[in-house]
Amino acid sequence: RLTEFGSRIDRIEAVTPAVADHEARIAAIEERFARIETRDPASAVPELAPHLVPLWKKLEEAT
Repeated sequence: RLTEFGSRIDRIEAVTPAVADHEARIAAIEERFARIETRDPASAVPELAPHLVPLWKKLEEAT
């Protein structure tokens, strides 16, 4: 029983870093969505800012 319990703990410890990594990635995605919702696409996706800002302005003008 102790070895079975020990192996379960080993499996949990092996998975824990992956879960933490996924949680960090999800948090980063949620933060980007929050920035998009505040109408700041340039800060949400900085590498696309030169393309997003003009499109966003056209969208605002159209509405």
